[in-house]
Amino acid sequence: MRLQIKNFAAIREADILFDGITVIAGANNAGKSTVGKILFSLFHGFYDMAEKIQSNRWQAISNKVSQDIDEHIGISSQASGDFFNTARLGRQRDLLDQLKMVHPHNERECLIFVENYIKAFMKEQVTLSEALQDAIRKDIYAVFQYTDEQIRNTILTSDFNAAFAKQANSRRNKNPADLCLTIQEKTIHINLKDEICRDVSSDITILHSATYIDDPFIVDNLVGVHLFTWRNIMVEDLREKMQNKRDFDPLTQQMRNDQTEQITEILRQVIDGELVDSLDGPAFRQKGLLDDLSLRNLSTGLKAFAIIKRLLEYHNLNEKDVLILDEPEIHLHPEWQLIYAELIVLLQKTFNLTILLTTHSPYFLEAIEVFSEKHGLKEKTKYYLAHMQDDYAIFDDVTDDTARIYDLLAEPFDKLDAIKQGKGWC
Repeated sequence: MRLQIKNFAAIREADILFDGITVIAGANNAGKSTVGKILFSLFHGFYDMAEKIQSNRWQAISNKVSQDIDEHIGISSQASGDFFNTARLGRQRDLLDQLKMVHPHNERECLIFVENYIKAFMKEQVTLSEALQDAIRKDIYAVFQYTDEQIRNTILTSDFNAAFAKQANSRRNKNPADLCLTIQEKTIHINLKDEICRDVSSDITILHSATYIDDPFIVDNLVGVHLFTWRNIMVEDLREKMQNKRDFDPLTQQMRNDQTEQITEILRQVIDGELVDSLDGPAFRQKGLLDDLSLRNLSTGLKAFAIIKRLLEYHNLNEKDVLILDEPEIHLHPEWQLIYAELIVLLQKTFNLTILLTTHSPYFLEAIEVFSEKHGLKEKTKYYLAHMQDDYAIFDDVTDDTARIYDLLAEPFDKLDAIKQGKGWC
């Protein structure tokens, strides 16, 4: 797999190869996280795209029809209060579920279905007058004027805006951003201008999920009731995967357990216990503890391992998926960095994952090198050095010269030595 990036945010140009594990190291603010967010946005955006397009269309219709009904019975679309909001949301959800189930193929079928739905399920609340029929007809017609390609571009624009807070385009020039993802000689191409995905083409069907991990404190959001402020799509995607378990038959579960036996042993070195469900959400159960421990009270380092454990147990990390780890070592003691590094290598080997990770740690970097060679993945591990040049981020392939990364990571220690020797800050 190959990701080519031009003029995206601070990145002037990048050409990144993925064939197992790809490591990007470098200074802060050199575009490392941007590469991971781009990769996630592409996979998340195009994953199950046909279903997303239809769901988006039915969502728009259910919203419009619900608003038409409100106006017809004299309820302002701005009306507030628990009763009105609950009724409106319930109606929208029910109509949306029915549309997804019936799946009308065109605007005429959709109009007939909506009219029959109102007659059958809402006859006590609303009369299907000529005026209401006309309003519904106009709204359904308007929604169906948007092609699948236009809806696709809207979905992708929304994903990139959510991931990059509407700052995907460069602030250094006015040229559009350009992305090209190549998988087995097939490509996805996106051109972004004014934060809108305008020129999009794809001959790839994305069948595998991408997971982005950068914050162990996501574990805290699984416990109790939370009022969420704005959270990016990477966080919401991870939270959903940690809350929703896929159901499998006993034999499949046993095969999964056998497949991950070596990974489980690695996890037990750090997190020797079970993640269990309680009334307040997931908790940690360990031999010797009188009570289950709230996940909030786990150390930050343990939370990092708990995320992987949960994803595996819930079957949300699977064959050929994409796993993006942004500075995973940041909360880990050097010894645990070594354990986490071997865990990553074994995950790749077990599930044939595409893994992208960024790091600032020489311990972690060397551990990836050592364990990838130990487990036969040396030829499937790539290394890149991110750095700034003329105020732009660029990426050098240093797979055959990782010493350049170690030299960069050693510079702060050299400065400390200079201070110790009385030479001052240099």
